[in-house]
Order: sequence, then C-alpha cells, then structure tokens
Amino acid sequence: MFHVKDLSARIEEMMATLKEKTLHLNDIRIELERGRINVATQALSFPAIQFTSARLKNLKLSLESGKGRRIIELSGKNIGIAKWAGAFNLLPTGWTFSGGDALESRGRLDAAHNGTFSCKLTFPQMSFQNPEGTILGDRVDISAAIQGKADLKTGLVSADAALDATGGEALLDRFYVNLKKSPLSARVKGTYRIYDRHLELSSVALRLEEVFTCNLTGKIFEKDAGWQVDVSTRIPETPLKPLFGFFILDPFQMEKPFLKKLHVDGGVSAAIDLQGGRSDWTARGDLSWNAGTFRVEGNEMSLDGIDLSLPLSLRRPLPQRPPEGMRGHLSIRSMRVPPLPKQAINFPLESRPNSLIVDAPIDVKIPGGSIRIDPIKINALIGPSPRLTTGLSMMGVNIKPLLKGTWPQPVDGTMGGALSPIRLEGNRLTAKGNITASVFGGTVTVFNPGVSGLFTGAPVFRLNVRWDGLNLQKLTAGTEFGEIEGVLNGYAKNLEIAQGQPQKFDLFLETIETDNVPQRISVKAVDNIAQLGGGQSPFVGMAGTFAFLFKEFPYEKIGVHATLENDVFTINGTIHEGSKEYLVKRGLFSGVNVVNQNPDNRVGFKDMIKRFKRVTSSKSGPVIK
Repeated sequence: MFHVKDLSARIEEMMATLKEKTLHLNDIRIELERGRINVATQALSFPAIQFTSARLKNLKLSLESGKGRRIIELSGKNIGIAKWAGAFNLLPTGWTFSGGDALESRGRLDAAHNGTFSCKLTFPQMSFQNPEGTILGDRVDISAAIQGKADLKTGLVSADAALDATGGEALLDRFYVNLKKSPLSARVKGTYRIYDRHLELSSVALRLEEVFTCNLTGKIFEKDAGWQVDVSTRIPETPLKPLFGFFILDPFQMEKPFLKKLHVDGGVSAAIDLQGGRSDWTARGDLSWNAGTFRVEGNEMSLDGIDLSLPLSLRRPLPQRPPEGMRGHLSIRSMRVPPLPKQAINFPLESRPNSLIVDAPIDVKIPGGSIRIDPIKINALIGPSPRLTTGLSMMGVNIKPLLKGTWPQPVDGTMGGALSPIRLEGNRLTAKGNITASVFGGTVTVFNPGVSGLFTGAPVFRLNVRWDGLNLQKLTAGTEFGEIEGVLNGYAKNLEIAQGQPQKFDLFLETIETDNVPQRISVKAVDNIAQLGGGQSPFVGMAGTFAFLFKEFPYEKIGVHATLENDVFTINGTIHEGSKEYLVKRGLFSGVNVVNQNPDNRVGFKDMIKRFKRVTSSKSGPVIK
C-alpha cells in the first residue's frame, strides 16, 4: 500500500534498481480508494537484483511470489556488514573491524502463514579491537547460522542457532585464547512466542574446547512490566587444571608470581538454578570438586583427596521465613600445612539464603596438641562485604614443638585459652578473648589479636601481650642478649607488626623481687641495655679494664619503658631517684647503675635496631657509679 503522491517516486526508484532485469507481474489488481492505491498480485518475481550503496555492497536479492508461497533470498560476499552495523549504532562506538564477510539467507512463507527461514553469516579472518585495546581479535574465523520456522498467526517461532569462532587469537582483558587450539562454539535451540514475549530455551551449549563446557535450559519472559528468568545451568565434570590455567594462572601470574607455584588437579562440576527478576531473585545450586589436589611447589604444603560439595543459596531480598538449608561437605584425605602435622579433615556444610554454615566444631592438630574451631558462619554472601564469624579454643597444648627452631634452647610449657568471637569482614579480622602460655616459670597472655589489610600485600597484625612472673634466667639463657637472673613482669600494648617488623608498641619491662630468686645481670646484658638506652657501653676506660674480672653483677631493679609510633622510638627508665632516671639500679653495696642521661631522646626505629652495633658519645650515654 502506497500513498498516491509517493507512487511515481517509488516506481522510478524500482526501475533504476532493476536496470535490465526482468520484472514478471501476473494478475495485478490496482484500486484507488480514499487517496491510496492498493496493489495485489498473485505472482511476482525479482530474479537476482544486485544492490550497492555507500554502506552495503555486493548484495543480491531475489523475490518470488505465487502458487501459495512467497520466497525471498538475500546473499553476498564482502558486503561491509560491520561498517553498516556501526553506522546504525549496532556495535560499540570506537571499535575497529577488518576482514571479509559473506551472507546466505532464505525465507519462505506459505498461504497458511507458516514460514521457514535460514541464515548463515561468516566473517573469515576477522580482526577487531576496542578503543582501550583490552579486547581484540586477530584473524579469527567467525561463523553464525540460524534456521527455523514461524507461524505468523500464533506468533510462535522455533529456531536452532550456532556460533563458532575458530582460528586466530582473541584477548578479553586478561584472558587470552588461541582459537585454533581451543575453538569456541555455542549452540542454541528454543522457541519464542512473539505476542507473549516468552523465550523458551530447550538447549544451550557453550564450549571452549579443552577448557570447559556449559549447558543451560529454561525460559526468559516478561511479567509485570519486567523481565523474569527461570533457567538451569549445568557444568559437567571438567578437569580443573585447564580451568585454573585459563581463568587464574595465565591472566594473573605476572601480577601474582606465587600462582606459578600452585598445582591443582581433580574434576569440578556445577549445577545452578536461577529464578526471578532484577530486584527479586533466587539462586540455588551445588559446586563440586572430586578427587582434588592442591599443592605448593617448593613447599611441603599439600591437600590430597579433596572431596567438596559446596551448597549455594543466594536470595534477594531475604525471605521472611528461610527455607530448609541445603547440605554439603568438605573432606580432605591428607592435609599438610606446615608447621601443622599431617592429618585428615572432614566436616559438614550447610547453605541458607546468603549464608554458608559449618555447624559442627572442627578439631585441628597442631604441634603439641590440637585446637578446636567453633562453628563457622559466613553471612551477606552477595553484599559488598561478606562477614565470617567463628571462634577457637585450646587446652594443654605443649609449647616445646611450637618454639622448636625459633628459640635457642628447648622451652617447656603449655598453652590454653579461647578467642570468641572471631570476626572477619572485608580485609579486617578481629578477635575477643585471650590465649595464655605457662612458660619460663610464669605466664604470657595474648589479648584480642587482630589483622587489618588481611588480603592486601601489607597486612598489619595487632595484639596486646602481658607477661607475669617470667624467670629471666630461663628466658635469657643461650641468647645473644646476655643472661639475667630475676623475675620479670610487663606488657606490650597496642603492638602492631607489618612485614615482619614492629611499627607501633607501648612496651613496659620491670623486675620484681621474689623470694629465693637472685637478681644478677651479666656484663653483656648490661652493655646491651646501655646501648638500647642510646648511650655507649659502661665498660670503657678504667671500668673496661676491670670488667673482665667479673662475669655478672647484682642489681636491685631493672625497669624499661619504650614506645614506638610513626617510626619514632623512645626509651626511658622506670626507676627514679631525685633527678636521675635509671634503666638498671645496682644493689646496695655493689653492681652497676645504668643511668638514662637523655630521657627525651627520640630516634628512628631503624637507628634503634642499629644501636647494638654502634658506640656513640659518652655524654649522652649511661654513667657508672
């Protein structure tokens, strides 16, 4: 149907396009009705018309109508489809494409309005790139095909579609694939009800050869002015090693070199069901890892015989009445995580909406005993910051194997206590409670430890420590510091350790008189305390001449208060008599006093570390009396 005023222009356009081609018209009826022209025909044939325009080239069109059917065919090579699609904003702005293309398509409609269609589009040696250079393809062979049938009366369309990318190379941000070695393919079968806007997917298969396969079924439909989905995704058991290489090792090994040392194996699979719309949806499923292995090259750490069934339950918003939990488990036949002894691990898992729960305590062997990990709960799995809550306890753990290799002499003692709750949120871990070690004839208690920046390159460990009644002879025997006899109390408040070194603390050390415990200090220990105070050795000059006659001296008290903050270190004595401040106060009749001549001394922490190897001016050092 054409407007009268447009008829002449349309005829001229058609004649210019047809050129020398032949147009067959049979049984044409033209009627003039209310300013419009109705054209009806029973037979119409356009034999192979070729179109060429500024954007599309080399297209051939043929039409046939008659005998109860209508057929249209469109084909061509080197058409310029990418250029045409870009001009109509069907492709992202700024992308570049090069390479050939070819099109073959055919549609047929019968008198009952039943139709069939087929289309094949190929892009041989296609190269493409986005403006940022993060997505690109080089000489990729791409082909897409679809065929199906349609009932225009009911609006039902059924089709099979296929997409293949073979040959060449492709990069998607960090992810690189050699498509000659691992071709990418997709297959889709389904039906679409046009009038209901309802897509039924009977089969969707996505495959990256030698890496993974993913299958999907379900439906996508419009409901209450919004799109809804009800789909099921299945990943059949797949070797983990190529998956780990493609998605983790290859993309991130330059940024995280330690990934090169990881070796994983076994088979993984997944089953996930997704239902709902943008603001109200549910995802439930299970992720499995069978006959798994995880090892670290050059390290004794290894996990063998991993059997994991990880239940998954995600929901937005949370339901008022949570459904029954989904059950799973984790078992490891042999776990080696130095310094822990080799052992097996086995515990159940339960998933509830947006949470994962280990509802039974876990006993883990450690050198000298075991620790018990309380039930674990992970909440807000789909939020910006998931939260983990648990606790741990121990009783009567032997300290000797824990300190083996880190202390110069064997250390006897036990350790026990509890930390609860332990909370992990984002990169921050906090704990309430304490662990107390009965060691060196006294106790050492750690309070409320924590870590910030846990998953960053520079985590900071925080804790508070108090010690009571430590036997200094047991503590200092065999150390480079020098031996001391006596009993020590003290604390380290707000201790922060980053990259293995303290960066903040408030340290207090003070001896207490105890019956039947002598108070004596070696020459070496006196010398080291003096240098820690920022002064020279007291054993210089005449004092040094006679120092070799003595191995140790009696003392009345040792007291040190040191702080570190913002790389500024201070050290003071805790013993005051008149205007003098002592680090070491000698006995009543003999011994050595170490006097802090510069109580306001402030130095960088690195300089303090070097004080043991440096002798400075005697004016700022301790004085022997």
